[in-house]
Amino acid sequence: MFVDSPTDPVFKHAVNRPVLSIHEGIEAFPGEGLRVLGHYGENAMPECVENPTDPGIPTLAAVCDPVELAKHLSLLSLPWDWDTSQAIRLRLLKWHRESRCTFEIALKVADAWQELIGKVYAEDRSDIYQAMEEIRRAGFGSDAEFALPRPLAYLAPLRLLLYEKAPGTRARELILNPRDSEDVLAAERCAHWLARFQALAPRLGPVYTLDDHLSSLKQWCRSLSDHGGPFAKKAPLLFEGLKAAAAGLGRIELCPGHGTYTPGQVVLDGSRTVVIDWDTYEMADPCRDVARFVVEIKRNAWKHLGSLHAYDRAAGIFVKTYFAAAHAAITPNLAFHEAAICLERAKHDRDKQVQGWQQKAEIMLDEGLRILSTDPIEYATATRSVQVALAHRYENGVAAAANKTAFILGLVAEALLDLSGA
Repeated sequence: MFVDSPTDPVFKHAVNRPVLSIHEGIEAFPGEGLRVLGHYGENAMPECVENPTDPGIPTLAAVCDPVELAKHLSLLSLPWDWDTSQAIRLRLLKWHRESRCTFEIALKVADAWQELIGKVYAEDRSDIYQAMEEIRRAGFGSDAEFALPRPLAYLAPLRLLLYEKAPGTRARELILNPRDSEDVLAAERCAHWLARFQALAPRLGPVYTLDDHLSSLKQWCRSLSDHGGPFAKKAPLLFEGLKAAAAGLGRIELCPGHGTYTPGQVVLDGSRTVVIDWDTYEMADPCRDVARFVVEIKRNAWKHLGSLHAYDRAAGIFVKTYFAAAHAAITPNLAFHEAAICLERAKHDRDKQVQGWQQKAEIMLDEGLRILSTDPIEYATATRSVQVALAHRYENGVAAAANKTAFILGLVAEALLDLSGA
């Protein structure tokens, strides 16, 4: 459902200021405006701002105004009998400044609250609503075993996408905090969803090209190198290895892609597997989504347990199940994309510069180099078998390389060892 603009400039329903429980994010309190909560310590009071603004998202303030939001929502034919005289509850989930902001919106229906998700964008993203509708019609409806949330509307004046909130548990929680074999089951379900999506979903979104990808990787490399320190050597080293690996990939058969497929985007609800966050849908190498899922598991492992490989069981089960379900052969593409995503994430860490970012970014570069210094097929097979692939230590530059690409990758490994002082 598209809504271009309100037809009645005067909204006659009385709408109360929303009252929420304390939660990290944005909340509204009667007479106090919106509170933006940050990491101020357990007993500190949150900062209070009257109107949250973001120069890059011009409609954010309107979405955060419950009166203005209710005016637009009243125009929709929602699947619930919404009491427009009651409060609207808002809770901020994630804010990517100058890009998008995600809210949980609760509407009073009968004796309960109906929750939905709202995403406000810096630019028109009505294409996401259309893509979600097309994917649902291809067999991924909200009640299907392999699903995505039902899109409800796109409010063009607010640049606001609305869709149903998917109940259930994030796969990330089951992988990070498993009981018995929950991590294995979660990884398997995530793999089956992805394989089915790539096989059956409509071909939508921007088209991936290797040249464009290498161009982006070069920019990220330069951004990291300019920071100096270990990045000045390791980022270019990783980029050169990626260029060499790319030369051996051959023709890439594109398929539908999610773009940011991680355990945090997968919700498990009974027998249903639901995937959210469709901002980055694309046509891409099928190994890109596989690789991103694996790298995100590694990053979570380092964050929570101090080791990239603490959750290798789940990562290995995911890769093994995916290739079996997709009836696909293991190719060097997986290792290439994992290493490329390591460079991308290192650049992301550098941009965010939260506490400890230097160590995190360097660990990503080291992991990318480690992946490239292992034979691609050997690496993929080791990952599939839930083994930790160890970087091969080349004694010299030639290292009995079987071909030019392997020779260059051997140089990468040797240079990495030199950097580490080995």
